[in-house]
Amino acid sequence: HWLPRFIDRRYIVNVQNIQSYSYPANMLTRDENIVSVNVAVPYRVDDPRAYLFNLVDADRSLRAATASALRQVIGKTDLQTALTTGREQVRKKVQQQLTKLLQQYGTGLVITDLALQSVKAPEPVKPAFDDAINAQEDEKRFKENAERDAQITIQKANGQAKRIIAEANA
Repeated sequence: HWLPRFIDRRYIVNVQNIQSYSYPANMLTRDENIVSVNVAVPYRVDDPRAYLFNLVDADRSLRAATASALRQVIGKTDLQTALTTGREQVRKKVQQQLTKLLQQYGTGLVITDLALQSVKAPEPVKPAFDDAINAQEDEKRFKENAERDAQITIQKANGQAKRIIAEANA
């Protein structure tokens, strides 16, 4: 409990403790659709000196950097990619961008992992989104039916043409 004269205060920072927070947001994708994203960010203090003295509030800076990285990555991603096959890519890009920002800011924090908890259409636009998906599925189904009907018609016409030619030759 003894502090030398030239030391004002002592700060104790637990560098082993992993903290986590969740960041939910609605944002626009590259194809101008609204998507609701919820991301969980576990982090820990890596450099106590930078954490305490480089920024006024390193935790608030982490939240702002998370928002920035997430908006940047989602803004460059199509809705279908974000909802389906590209989720892992989005997660990796957000984690890389966030790590880069935290190093630039000198926060003394390190991201241990990043998890996309949910990526979905927001509730107010969900019915319209479902209608759009149904319309895309209908379009695909109608095209397949039209192509199948066209093939059948072409086969019938070729058969009739061959029959007429055979009758003319006879």
